[in-house]
Amino acid sequence: MPVTINGTSGLVTATTFSGSSLSGIDTGRILQVKQATKTDTASLTSTTFTDITDFTQTITTVAGSKVYAVGSFYLGAASAYNAFLRLVRVDADGSTNYPYLGDASGTAFRASAGALCGYYNYGNMNSGFSFLDTPSGAGTHTYKVQWRAGYSSSTIYLGRVDYGIYDSTGLVPSSFTLMEVAA
Repeated sequence: MPVTINGTSGLVTATTFSGSSLSGIDTGRILQVKQATKTDTASLTSTTFTDITDFTQTITTVAGSKVYAVGSFYLGAASAYNAFLRLVRVDADGSTNYPYLGDASGTAFRASAGALCGYYNYGNMNSGFSFLDTPSGAGTHTYKVQWRAGYSSSTIYLGRVDYGIYDSTGLVPSSFTLMEVAA
């Protein structure tokens, strides 16, 4: 690849450039990307972590790679109610792991992200996480996002507000992205 250095400005220009021709970069490269988006809505009335439909992805990594997981979620719930998310990894051997959780304390449950979706009003909130995971070795890993309500009597929503779908409310997509990163 021809490279020209401008002696006055210090500007470096290349006449052709391709990521496939890069050499000498052994770490930090993105080896593959997988993304799932959910443009429809969903609801849940449960305090048990439950898989979110469409947010389960399988990625096969090489030895030493890391997986960068990024999620963006639009959550809704009634006044003063909470919604929580949890990142889960299931390895090829069937073992289930929770790579990104808050510390255990008392009777509080552990989650990867959460939102108080309104107070004294019906409401909504964007919530998400980004985490660089180190799975155990090369192979196939299945990542998924689970959700749960904070209170047993509350219904939580994905992609919409609690009080309904009207001309004054928006429908917002959510996404879940995995990137294999060379370590």
